[in-house]
Amino acid sequence: MNYYIDVSITTNNLYSTNDKPNRYTFMITEYSYDKLEATISAEKDKRNGRVGIHLVGTTSEIFIGSITIRRSSSKTNFSVWEDIHTEVLNEGTSLDYTWWDGTI
Repeated sequence: MNYYIDVSITTNNLYSTNDKPNRYTFMITEYSYDKLEATISAEKDKRNGRVGIHLVGTTSEIFIGSITIRRSSSKTNFSVWEDIHTEVLNEGTSLDYTWWDGTI
């Protein structure tokens, strides 16, 4: 469900925006920590020297949330994970997302 809020501002010196308040639309979602139902695959792009990380939902449910891709290394015995990309998806569609990693 979408909500909106109208904001009017008046400063200590009585300057105001009351002639036309700013309207902001927002949506409230409940966060779930359920397992992500998706397949993950990689695609080489030798020409551009990168790899695509592709996530596709295995159900037709809509996905709203954040995707964080992390990387670990043998230098830390795979005990330290580094966030290398985060994307917020709020379009309300099924999950189908590709991120191109040019740092590999």
